Amino acid sequence: MQDLLAERAALEIEAISRRMVKERLVVFFGRSTFSDNTKYVFLRALARGRDYDVVWATPHRRLAQELTLAGLPAFDLSADRDASLAVLLRAAVAVFCVNPLESTGGDHLLPAALDGAEKVQLWHGVSAKRLVLQLVGHLNVTLPSMRQPWELTSRADLVLSTGEELDRFWRAVFGTRQLVRAGLPRNEVLLREPRPEELTGAMMPSDVMTALTSPARRKILLMPTWQRHADPALTADAIRGIGGIGAEFRAWGAARGVDIFVKQHPVYAGQAGPAAPTGATGGTGPGLYVIDAGVDVYPWLRCFDALVTDYSSVMFDFLLTGRPVGRLDVDRGRTFEPDFSLVPGGVGFAHTLTPGAIGPALDAMIDRAGLDGDPLAPARAAAATRLLGTRPASACDDVLDVVDDLVERRTAQDWLVVN
Repeated sequence: MQDLLAERAALEIEAISRRMVKERLVVFFGRSTFSDNTKYVFLRALARGRDYDVVWATPHRRLAQELTLAGLPAFDLSADRDASLAVLLRAAVAVFCVNPLESTGGDHLLPAALDGAEKVQLWHGVSAKRLVLQLVGHLNVTLPSMRQPWELTSRADLVLSTGEELDRFWRAVFGTRQLVRAGLPRNEVLLREPRPEELTGAMMPSDVMTALTSPARRKILLMPTWQRHADPALTADAIRGIGGIGAEFRAWGAARGVDIFVKQHPVYAGQAGPAAPTGATGGTGPGLYVIDAGVDVYPWLRCFDALVTDYSSVMFDFLLTGRPVGRLDVDRGRTFEPDFSLVPGGVGFAHTLTPGAIGPALDAMIDRAGLDGDPLAPARAAAATRLLGTRPASACDDVLDVVDDLVERRTAQDWLVVN
């Protein structure tokens, strides 16, 4: 009975939202930390100045407080449900980078209040995973825990697609026919110095920052994706450095004088991840540094000489640096993913690292004489253009041009007088 009442309430809120006259308000949503594509568009909207209001909405009280202290307009969705519904019901546009249920703390009434707004989904990168509607047939659609996030995510009216070769993929993922052509906003800081406000959510302890910004030693970033069926092998032992892949990386780094940085996936922010307890950020031994899952690492990606991942979307973003990418070839209980056939052109731009023989592959990536001789450099440059578009440096403004039009469309005087 309780479930039926909740479902009825959501349907009624949706109906109210569709009838509400919208105000010139754009609401941005993100993860549990201040990061990803919506962060950079939100900051750009504030810096450029709009003729509408913008606000960051989050169900995480601490994040709302941090943003408010930083002078950014933030709204705590957990403080007052009625007040939250009132704000969201008035919004003309909502901008997401993950599924709306995650962004609103699992409260179904909050995304229901946005049903009458224009909903823009920026998502979080090129994918070697099936997503949202593509998961039907692979995961159990009868389970509410699966079905409900898919249904809410597929309500997006417009979805970001960085290139023509990816259009078919995003159409299948979200079911929408309206695609926004722009670069990924989070990638702008790979091409320029980060602005002061973009460092909000990106700062780390002093020992990590010192090692990261020092030119004295080379640096490799280990950054795995979240896997559905197992903890990522790339970080399972890397932080403790006990056995397996972690020991290989640590031994190679110590022998070559290369610092190893490990960054966990954002899904582990605020909880114990597969490799370290919550909040484990900082140096954990000579040449090894852990970056907490919640840190926005994008302003610092340009500092690394190479990236190693499994099948995270960061492998595509990192192409914009022109530096080597290594793909760790491991199997930890995966079934239907990764599927590199989902990526136009595949991942032939990446060096393959195999457990037990990681050292020689890393030597090929980080040549002692420099990076100029990397034979995969042309493949990386071609993949960057193919997958990330031709205007990555103007991604935020390109997205905001679309948002501007949506605000005008959704707040236009649209009534008809019948005589």
